[in-house]
Amino acid sequence: MKHLLWTLLVLAVFSSSLFAQSDYKQVDWERFSTNIEVALSSRNIGLRQSAMQMIVRYNDHLNIDKAAEKVAKEFTSSRNQEMRKLALITLYKIKDDWAVEILKKQSAKERNTAIKETIDSIVSAYENEDVQKADKIVNDVYLSLAFDQF
Repeated sequence: MKHLLWTLLVLAVFSSSLFAQSDYKQVDWERFSTNIEVALSSRNIGLRQSAMQMIVRYNDHLNIDKAAEKVAKEFTSSRNQEMRKLALITLYKIKDDWAVEILKKQSAKERNTAIKETIDSIVSAYENEDVQKADKIVNDVYLSLAFDQF
């Protein structure tokens, strides 16, 4: 029953986003980007989580120069594995070479095999410019997070 509710929730979010796409032109993306960077500095874990989710969802519209450093810190220092997975895919979505280098370094010392495999897959796809493969990995991880408890 719990999985059915989550599935319905995910479907509702995806379907509602389809209808809202025409509003992208009306969004102040500079202000939104600034607010994302402020939220990433918050002490509130839920706000940081939401900011990363917004980056994953709207990365093509954002101008977030300082976000990679803040998300990398979340990835390397968090004890919550789901939060680390979210930070991992957020680093990829930022599409910053520095962030990918952080992932490479972290892979060598990563203890969690699922996260290590995800890092290696994303880095490989990024370096080979295989956007479809990297996006599939990221989308699979992101969808799996919808069913996990933070």
